[in-house]
Amino acid sequence: MSLRVNLIREPEQRSGSRLNVKSVARIASIVIPVSLALLVSQRALSSFMLSSQLSILESQWSAVAPKQKMAIKQAARLNFNKQTHKELEGWAAARPDWNQVLAAIMQAVPDTIQLTALRVTLADKADSPPPPAVPQPPAGPQPPASPPPPVGTPPPAGAPIRDYQLSIEGVTRVQQSMQAVQTLEENLGKHPLLNPLFKTVEVANFAADSASKDELSRVFTIQCQFKTLPPKETP
Repeated sequence: MSLRVNLIREPEQRSGSRLNVKSVARIASIVIPVSLALLVSQRALSSFMLSSQLSILESQWSAVAPKQKMAIKQAARLNFNKQTHKELEGWAAARPDWNQVLAAIMQAVPDTIQLTALRVTLADKADSPPPPAVPQPPAGPQPPASPPPPVGTPPPAGAPIRDYQLSIEGVTRVQQSMQAVQTLEENLGKHPLLNPLFKTVEVANFAADSASKDELSRVFTIQCQFKTLPPKETP
């Protein structure tokens, strides 16, 4: 029979492990605050760097912003001027050659007629509301494009047009005064230069001349409606 005598009391006993609760608590009490301090320092440094970058960007933007606003205004003004110049060139290209028109009218007037006034009125207007948007064609091979419209084709709907009207007033003092006026009307409609320009030519007024004592004196007005002239697109 063997006997064992424990001479070390229980409070005095030590564990064989190198780690115990006290050592772990001591290590944690050091590591955790240090880690938190490092994390806070890192965040503070990152925030400081971002704030510095933001300040630099703000200073750069404050120097560039006025130039950007000026560039936007200049670009808008340039686009407006380009569009205005294009429209003016289109209107100029759409006008008839009035020197040739007047020369042709002189050629068409019979010797028995004296012109007293030529008046031209012009109405700029839109032909009609713009058409709805055309749907896009489906994917795949497409048929060949249609040829461009010939000269003299009416302008597309919604396009601005020039609507000229020419009033020719005159007087005649011959026996066949009505026939003389009809001859002028026919000459205007058949003249090779005026015929492509005029849509209608008609006698709007024919009456006795109240301002003349001549019983044969007659005054008349011929209205010549020009074909609508769309402004031409300039390259």
